[in-house]
Amino acid sequence: MPISVFENRVEEPVTFILEPGEVQYALPPLARIGIRYSFGPGAVDRTFADIGHCTIRFWCDSEVRDVEIVQPNAFDLLLWDICVKGGCCGGPATHVTDLLPSQGVVTAEDFARLVIQAEEGGSNEEWLAAKFIERMGSSSVRAETLVQNLSNPFDADAG
Repeated sequence: MPISVFENRVEEPVTFILEPGEVQYALPPLARIGIRYSFGPGAVDRTFADIGHCTIRFWCDSEVRDVEIVQPNAFDLLLWDICVKGGCCGGPATHVTDLLPSQGVVTAEDFARLVIQAEEGGSNEEWLAAKFIERMGSSSVRAETLVQNLSNPFDADAG
């Protein structure tokens, strides 16, 4: 069964409309939506997408279609804030995710220092710590929670 996947890479929610039927889904930033579908023998796959600024229309006239949305986690949104919006993406060879401990507790200040280390200096430690607290909901979290959600729709079904 083919799977078409779309991801919201803008700051505003995106409306995903599945046609025919005008079934609508709201995709927050960084969310991924997958549509799994199949056609009977001899049928032609005529799916297509029309992608606008904050709207995606996907035409799939299959009688069998499933939809799954993968939501971003708090750490995904934190990385989006500091890297995409703030420009703190790390140096030429290091990203903050390369420096995070695999266990223990990470404080907002620890995280800010690790970002600055990955950046090889030049970042605003107070801003980075504030973003950590805003997105993670606390001034410290278990290191195990600082993992990106790299899942794609229907990953659990693969295999």
